[in-house]
Amino acid sequence: MTLVNVVAVIGATLGLLLALALLMIEGRNRYANRILALFVSISSLYLLLMMPLHNNWNVSLHWPGLGFKSLLLFGPLLWAYVMSMTQPSFRISFKHTVHLLPLILLELIIRFAAEPGINYFKMADQASGPGNFFAWLPILFYAQFQLYSLAALYLSLIHI
Repeated sequence: MTLVNVVAVIGATLGLLLALALLMIEGRNRYANRILALFVSISSLYLLLMMPLHNNWNVSLHWPGLGFKSLLLFGPLLWAYVMSMTQPSFRISFKHTVHLLPLILLELIIRFAAEPGINYFKMADQASGPGNFFAWLPILFYAQFQLYSLAALYLSLIHI
């Protein structure tokens, strides 16, 4: 294990402990703490699930793929956390599943549009090729998170 792996494991462990602490805190807005705990947990698991990919370990691509797809949850969870902090009556309901559409669409593309057995991590690294949707994924992840970050910032600014 390299130093980066050790730091990632320590960071993920501390993140999971923080999430556990957030769940146990008695406070005035426990719902917001639960959303933040979920955000921190997913971030920590992302660190752990991406380790095999970055180290070229010979493991199933299912686990790094799960970490890769979890990036699409960061934006909606950040937005939901800010909503629950600024509007204490906010609760996630069925109508908020629209925020999961990018994740659902990515899963559908990977399941049905991609060739069976394709290594979409290698496809994402290759910037050329006709119709290479996977080369755009990092840009789409970043753009989605930035849009949700701006929405969360706007919500926090109007409630100051």
